[in-house]
Amino acid sequence: MKCLLTESECHAILLDLIYQHDTMMAVLDHAKKLDLSSWAIGAGAIRALVWDELHGMKVPSHVPDWDLIYYDTPSSSDDDAAIRAHMHDAFPQFEWDVVNQAHVHRWLAVHLGRAISPFPDLISAIASWPEIATCVGVSLEESGQVKIHAPYGLQDLFSLCVRRNVACLDREAFAIRRLTKQWERRWSQLVWLDDL
Repeated sequence: MKCLLTESECHAILLDLIYQHDTMMAVLDHAKKLDLSSWAIGAGAIRALVWDELHGMKVPSHVPDWDLIYYDTPSSSDDDAAIRAHMHDAFPQFEWDVVNQAHVHRWLAVHLGRAISPFPDLISAIASWPEIATCVGVSLEESGQVKIHAPYGLQDLFSLCVRRNVACLDREAFAIRRLTKQWERRWSQLVWLDDL
């Protein structure tokens, strides 16, 4: 499915949606104060924001867990837990998934049953998420400007296209994810693409 918007138009619309979303801006501001060198709020919170807008929903979708990812080589799982607690204290209405992407390859190796090379940076980690439309994160710069991290661009997200990321999922895992997520119940215009 082809997006009718250019990449720059998608970028501008996403920025506008984020700036208008009080909770998202509060979360980004709070995360910025953690003083992490490389971080983003990503995945479901961003995806739901866009898909709600494209479906004309007046009531925002409930996002059960918010993902705060960061990249810091020397940190440990204790740091993840401390950041998670900090975010939960400020925003207890959300479950927080906080993961240092510098170490996530260890978990992925166990989960996927094969060796995974460490990610060299935050953007590479975002590029490994399950669907291309999901591979989007946002952060807040010191200037207060929102920065979008979208290694594959925003076309799939804005065309309501759910395409598997071949770097992450095989066809079977993608089919299982579709069954478990049940996204079509909330966003009826989604188009699932098995493969291209």
